[in-house]
Amino acid sequence: MKLSFNKNSLAILSILAGIVYLVILLSEIGEAWEGATQGFKSGMDSVLKEQDDDPKNDFETEFFLMKLKVKDKRNYYPDSILNRATNDFLPARIEKIDVVYQPKKALPLWNIFTMFFLGLLALPILVLLVFIPIQFYKLIFSLYKNSVFTSENVNRIQKIGVFYIIIYAYLLCFSFYQYFLAKSVIDLDKYEIARPDFASESLLIGLVALIFATVLKRAIAIKEEQDLTI
Repeated sequence: MKLSFNKNSLAILSILAGIVYLVILLSEIGEAWEGATQGFKSGMDSVLKEQDDDPKNDFETEFFLMKLKVKDKRNYYPDSILNRATNDFLPARIEKIDVVYQPKKALPLWNIFTMFFLGLLALPILVLLVFIPIQFYKLIFSLYKNSVFTSENVNRIQKIGVFYIIIYAYLLCFSFYQYFLAKSVIDLDKYEIARPDFASESLLIGLVALIFATVLKRAIAIKEEQDLTI
């Protein structure tokens, strides 16, 4: 009875994990689609501007998602927003902001090479983003069938961990590229552009997955030793 309960619990947890991951995946796809649509629209507008006779529109528009920190530490809320319910202005602080920047001159050479390099790596990263849910749902299906201590599961978890760490490294490089580029062309009045965070959910998930794979691999080895002893 206890064994049956454990099997049912594992199956239920596997189903719940699959549903939660699917919801997260659909949410991220929705956000990415919205951003891609807006980026395509802005790109088309940029192309049309480049075709006119105004030399100011000869450079491609840049988009920055920037994390900000206040320059004056004594003034924690340097801005204000209108509360339409009372028509009062509420103290506010901007932590993240999307900026559209139209360069007045050609960007530096390092930007072109870095952008080209990151562009080449974008396709392999997209492939990994497809492989991660495939490996995850294979793992969930295996756990649902109560097939836990297998080398296939170890390999799947290891792949998920390695893929997440690779994606983290790419996103970190891209964030620093955006950071240095933004710092070179944008200087805000009340804020300064904050350095990207080294800590990330992708890195944590990747490391936890590798730790779990190592533990599971060791558990399989112990189980095999016990089977041989018996």
